Formats: sequence, C-alpha cells, structure tokens
Amino acid sequence: MPTFTYQIEYRGHTKSVRIRKSNPKGWIGQVVQEAFPGFEVTEPILFGKITRAELAPDKTHAGKWRLQCNDEGSGFSLSVVETKGR
Repeated sequence: MPTFTYQIEYRGHTKSVRIRKSNPKGWIGQVVQEAFPGFEVTEPILFGKITRAELAPDKTHAGKWRLQCNDEGSGFSLSVVETKGR
C-alpha cells in the first residue's frame, strides 16, 4: 500500500501528515483534522468545502496532487505526494 505525504498550508502555518492508504483522495478530512485539530469546529464551512473538493492531479509530475481554497483569505492549500511505492 502506498504512503502519501500531505503538506497543508493554512493562515501562514504549514503542517505535514503522512498516511498509508490505497489512494490520496478519500482522506482529506482526516488529514486536515490531524494537522489542525479542531479545524472542523472553527472553520465548518471551509472544512465542508475542503472535504467535498477534488484533488487536481499535477500534469507535470506523476504521483502528485493539489487542492487550493482561498475563502475569506484563509490561504488554505494542500499538496499530496506519493512518497513510497506499493
């Protein structure tokens, strides 16, 4: 099973989370909560948008995806890289 490294930027803070899952897409809510505990309570609207958003594949790099959401200047961005093969 591959390992994915998520790098999350939010309001000037950057956190990284590594997880082993079958794909990078279904775990965004879990990853955000791990990086920023309580995020779903303090930012419920933004959290909802993030968990429903689709990761965009990086067309120049295989095994890399991005998600950006700039609601109300939050500067939320997330990048995912497959860091370990199957």
